[in-house]
Amino acid sequence: MLLGIGAIYMVTGTTDMFQAQATLLTISPDIVRWILLSLTAGFAVKMAVVPVHMWLPDAHSEAPSPMSALLSGVIISAGAYAILRLSLGTVFPAVAGTTFGIDFLHGLTIFGVISAFFGSLIALVETDIKRIIAYSSIAHMGYVMFGLSLFPSSPIVGTLTITAAITGTVLHLVNHAVSKGLLFLSAGAIMHQTDVRDIREMGGLAGEMPFTAVASTTAALSIGGTPPFACFISEVLIFVGAFEVITTDNFLLLPTALMLVATVISLAYSLRYLSHIFFGQAKSEVKKKIVDAPNYMKAAMAILVILVIVLGIWPTFFVHLIQTVQFI
Repeated sequence: MLLGIGAIYMVTGTTDMFQAQATLLTISPDIVRWILLSLTAGFAVKMAVVPVHMWLPDAHSEAPSPMSALLSGVIISAGAYAILRLSLGTVFPAVAGTTFGIDFLHGLTIFGVISAFFGSLIALVETDIKRIIAYSSIAHMGYVMFGLSLFPSSPIVGTLTITAAITGTVLHLVNHAVSKGLLFLSAGAIMHQTDVRDIREMGGLAGEMPFTAVASTTAALSIGGTPPFACFISEVLIFVGAFEVITTDNFLLLPTALMLVATVISLAYSLRYLSHIFFGQAKSEVKKKIVDAPNYMKAAMAILVILVIVLGIWPTFFVHLIQTVQFI
């Protein structure tokens, strides 16, 4: 990231994104390519997309649950935001419409699909409650990367027309942050009350922790892309954008089909998460009497439950806000 930013300053004499974008249009494409690749590679590490995801599961599983909520909801989303604003919004217009520009977007598509499948499949077999959610974050950053790859590939002059794909991608950052934050806080409440992390040692907690069960179900169904919760509408917008682009770029046909399959897997690991923790018979490993989370934990979860539902039913405010933003 630092090398890419330094290179922008070296060749343009400014760090203002709008001025740099205009100047980069006059720079040799060979230099612009390396700037674009270096920035995107650095931001991809922060996003934790495959294959630069290795830090995320350990960081999430070892951090306190409130910090895990921030890591998954805010920190990794910053990488996606930076790719949109710097890589695509500032640098990419200089190579848009070229063979390299199209191949670059196709590369983002491939990494998005791989991340979505890898994160979903590992979450489907993982047993640590926080590592399941961590791998889910990798999967959802795959959705975001897929959405970023739908960025207009034609030469851009002036303000970017905000497509359904870009709207859905930015909205998904918001929805994922709220939903995943709620899922991590509810997981923290479960761990706090049971002293157990392995979902194989849980079960039957819905009767003992009803509020936490409702909060967890709301978050998990949203992460699984189930209506009427938050992540559903943003995923729909991403796929609508993909179908729009398919009409002019047949390359996206197979990746879009694979991403639709990935949504089914995401619902599968979400339902597995809920069934192992809240349903069935209570396991003997959980010895002490279980009670629901303290009120201060419930208050934090309640706020996010409301947001997850409101964003799913009435996303209009954020959609209009996103569509009025000048990205470039």
